[in-house]
Amino acid sequence: MIKRLISVVLLLALVSGCSTYTERNAALRGHLVNAKYELALDVVTEAEESADELLNLLERATILHYADKYSESNIFFEQAEQLAADLHTKSISKNIAAFATNDGAVDYTSPLFEMSLIPYYRALNYHYLGLDDEAAVEARKALEFLRDNEIESYHFLNWFCGALLDNVGDLNDAHIAWNNAIDGDIPGIGFDLQRSAELLGFDDEFELSGNGGKVVLFLESGFAPHKVSLEMNIPIYEDDDPERIAFLVGDRVVHGWRTERNLDYWLAVALPDQVVVEPSVTAVKVALRKSSVVEDIAVKSIKAFDDGMVKTAVRAAGRALVKAKMHGKAKDGGGEVAAFLMNIFNVATERADTRSWLTLPHTISMLRLDLEPGVHNLEVKLLDEDGRVVGTETISDINVEPGKWRFFSRRVF
Repeated sequence: MIKRLISVVLLLALVSGCSTYTERNAALRGHLVNAKYELALDVVTEAEESADELLNLLERATILHYADKYSESNIFFEQAEQLAADLHTKSISKNIAAFATNDGAVDYTSPLFEMSLIPYYRALNYHYLGLDDEAAVEARKALEFLRDNEIESYHFLNWFCGALLDNVGDLNDAHIAWNNAIDGDIPGIGFDLQRSAELLGFDDEFELSGNGGKVVLFLESGFAPHKVSLEMNIPIYEDDDPERIAFLVGDRVVHGWRTERNLDYWLAVALPDQVVVEPSVTAVKVALRKSSVVEDIAVKSIKAFDDGMVKTAVRAAGRALVKAKMHGKAKDGGGEVAAFLMNIFNVATERADTRSWLTLPHTISMLRLDLEPGVHNLEVKLLDEDGRVVGTETISDINVEPGKWRFFSRRVF
């Protein structure tokens, strides 16, 4: 019986507690920085775990987007959207497993701010493929997503959807989307709303705009915050009152503990923390025009993390108590050896859930230019936080058509 228990405990410890999501994907961002996209895809494949399926799809789709494989990227984004919808029905068995091991045993579900970025990437993919009608479909889906979730603060997504719809002549829906973005700090949103009002006949006081085209450059800077696991091992003594374990653990976390008493076992508690790294390039400049931040993904990530921290802490405390009872039962049923092995299992499997969409940028900045119809070349300067030029890039042969939008995105780290 003891040999069997040893085998089971050690196997579960190895399977459930080997590393966190961030640790397993440690090389991913480095390969992306160096444009080694095949190696980045290999990291995702090697780090695959069944509970991370949604993240695996999102990471693959993003890497393929930056590798200019737009059709393949959208295949994975579509699979991610379908899986995200399916995951609304949670697996009861996996939730039970999480109480015995860690939160990583539960299927990952993306927070709303992550899900809102899928249509951004999918629409850009379609635009680069010359499929603006399909990009407009993504815009309509995104607006439906915002309505269904009663989200009023995602101004950039509303603006972008409006531009995509305007590009295919759906000016009425574009005007509605832009109206929902008017409170955001979006460059030129007032002009967009004014022009759509003019053309729709909502306001006769303005003169109609010219027939030029619009070129928009998105700068995706740095990386979104990532999570790490903060782990504490709290001593439980032989003379502790089992009914007061939760209080005793909290007291020892705050005030520490004495070491001369007889130790029963170590209670492992792990909570996630966020690490924020500011990007080195923060803006782009063309001639005298400079980009401004329109989507602060880092801020949204921090807010989502903070909003969920209470539930995370409650689950960690509950899990610790469950593991304490498992240890007690093992000791009663198998003696000191069984209790020791259960303690090993409890410590080895305690990991904070550090999962998040690692390949997302820290911020998205936007620079828009109104250009005359024709072919243009743009010299784009990359600026650091002090406004110094740290690099230059030329976007050549931009074909500007009357009344049309052209979108470009650049990712820098």
